[in-house]
Amino acid sequence: MDGATQTLGDLSIGAPTIVSESDSLATVAQALLDRRTSCAVLDEPPLRIVTERDLAAAWAAGHNADDMVSVIAQAHPCWALVSTSLAEAAAFMIQQGIRHLVVFDIAGRPTGIVSMTHLFAVLANSQEPMALYGSFTAYMNQGALG
Repeated sequence: MDGATQTLGDLSIGAPTIVSESDSLATVAQALLDRRTSCAVLDEPPLRIVTERDLAAAWAAGHNADDMVSVIAQAHPCWALVSTSLAEAAAFMIQQGIRHLVVFDIAGRPTGIVSMTHLFAVLANSQEPMALYGSFTAYMNQGALG
């Protein structure tokens, strides 16, 4: 399959790093380091995420390592279904100015997080770059994901 026809479900995305809303910023930072990832999902509803950028902004704003992550977690993160094409997901991430996209299965459960780095590496290695470019351009021109 090439990058123009692959979906997020075709990617090898590991389970999301899960943290608790009561975890400290230091605990979450350590979890991201341990899992070699840049984003975590909070275990408690509603769906919220915290990224390495959120942690950096929190410390720059004067938060300390013992503060609970719930204070800085992003509510209503951007997401896509496993059936979303890679080109569509990439266009959406660019339009939204985001680096992480929560991936949901057809039952509406988060199955992982795709980073812009991972997604664009797959797209760059696509066997059909012109087909990919055409798909990507079409999604960018129509406003991606509706």
